[in-house]
Amino acid sequence: MRSLARSYRRLSLSDTSHSAKTMLAAANIDVRVELDHDPLPEEIETVLATVLREAVTNVLRHSDAENCAITVRQTDDIVKLDVVNDGATHRPLSWDCNGVRNQAERVQAAGGTFIARHVGADRFHVHAAIPTAA
Repeated sequence: MRSLARSYRRLSLSDTSHSAKTMLAAANIDVRVELDHDPLPEEIETVLATVLREAVTNVLRHSDAENCAITVRQTDDIVKLDVVNDGATHRPLSWDCNGVRNQAERVQAAGGTFIARHVGADRFHVHAAIPTAA
């Protein structure tokens, strides 16, 4: 996991969340951000921030979102990131897409799980869960 995170520059989840909120709001998307976690190991924080950045890019590129919720919660020894947006066209999700595949690989390399899926008629949900205890 460390070698994976080292191949990317260190990212702050707080800074990335703030940037995401600013970019989405500039696109007239109502954004709700909730961060509720203990200090995270640098490697995990970088992976989650990278996933968040890619998820927000996908909201902007692939949806007509009016609302987006970004939530990071920690329970016991697992930290979970969820990005849910509306305005998602219901098209098949391709795991061959570099963004989705890269997100999944980063999270899995950190020992976590990754899910990207359509929910209901027009929502898209990105979920990453990573154990914080090594």
